Amino acid sequence: MSFPKYNQTNSQERLGVNAVAEAMAKIGQIWRETPMTDVGIDGQIEYVSPEGFATGRMIAVQIKSGPSFFKESKGDWVFHPEEKHRFYWERFPLPVLIIIHNPDTNLSYWQDARQALRVAKPSDAKGISIPKSNVLQATSAQTLFEGFAVIDQDFMSVEEVLDYLIRTKSDNASFPVSYLNLFCSGLTNICRSLYFGMD
Repeated sequence: MSFPKYNQTNSQERLGVNAVAEAMAKIGQIWRETPMTDVGIDGQIEYVSPEGFATGRMIAVQIKSGPSFFKESKGDWVFHPEEKHRFYWERFPLPVLIIIHNPDTNLSYWQDARQALRVAKPSDAKGISIPKSNVLQATSAQTLFEGFAVIDQDFMSVEEVLDYLIRTKSDNASFPVSYLNLFCSGLTNICRSLYFGMD
């Protein structure tokens, strides 16, 4: 009879999750790990303002850890998600960060997976490019959230929003519409879905 064998993959996964938790603690952000078996989202990060207020602005996170994610590349690391995860992240209601963690260097790298998938053309390679400059341990909270939420800015008044929508027009001559036209017609999500309503 022998003892049960521990799968070392579990250790690598924990190193990645712990690295994200530590990085968020160091910059004063709230990390919430998914406490049960996940299906493509390991946790969420909530933005905490410089004044210490939890804002409710969140991003979802998927973490992959291990040396296999760090095959040498020219400028970026490239992560190749399974098709089911591509489908899931592209449609997720929150921004989704993919974070790859290298246990040998104890550095983690991040990219907005949801946006990368939404702007990709069908002819593009199926991998998600993760810039080597996006080191999680060297990223501020403002940088991490700047593409996902309005940070440290007052909300615009309804009048300001309407004025902006009316004045801003598409630069494409073959698509001469204002943002107000787009809003009222319900064209959203880079033409992948339609939404009708004024609520």
